[in-house]
Amino acid sequence: MNCRLAICIGMICSLFLFSVAQAQTTPPQATAPLQKERVLGQFGDWRVLCDSADNSACFMVLNGVDATGKPIVEFSLIRLHVDAKIPAGGTVIVPLGTALPEGAALQVDQGERLRYVYEFCAPAGCVANMALTVEQVQAMQAGSKATITIARAANPDKPIVVPISLNGFTAAYKALAQ
Repeated sequence: MNCRLAICIGMICSLFLFSVAQAQTTPPQATAPLQKERVLGQFGDWRVLCDSADNSACFMVLNGVDATGKPIVEFSLIRLHVDAKIPAGGTVIVPLGTALPEGAALQVDQGERLRYVYEFCAPAGCVANMALTVEQVQAMQAGSKATITIARAANPDKPIVVPISLNGFTAAYKALAQ
C-alpha cells in the first residue's frame, strides 16, 4: 500500500514539475503579437479597417445604436471573390441576451426584410453571417437608410429596430476594391 502511495505522489510531483518547466521555457513574448486593425479611411458613417499591411484583408464596419445612443449592433461587410452573384459578405454582431430564434433582419428602405440566423455566440456577442447578392449591394448603394431588427431574449415580442446609416456606404464599398 505504501508503495502505491509513493508512486502516485511521485507521478503527481513529476507532472507538476514538468508543467512548471514548460511554463518557464515558453515565455509569453515567444508568441507572435496580434496584428492590430488599422483604419484605411472614414467614408461618411462607415469605416474601412484592414488586418493586413498590404490591404488584402479589409472590411467596412458601422456600429448601429439603440434609442439611447448605446451601440447595440456591429454590421460589417467584406468583398467576396468567389461568386459574381454574391459579391459581399456581411456579419451582424449583437449583444448576448438577444433572442436567437428571432434571428437578425436586414431591410433597406422599404425593400424586403431579409432574416438571417445566428450561427454562434461568443463573449463578444452573437453572430449572424449573410451572403449579399448583387441586387442587395446595389440597393444599399442606392438606398437612403437600412435597419437591422433584433429582439431581446427577455422580451422577444418587442423588436428592436436599429437604424443603419447608408451615408458613405458606396464610397466605403468602393474602397474595399482597391
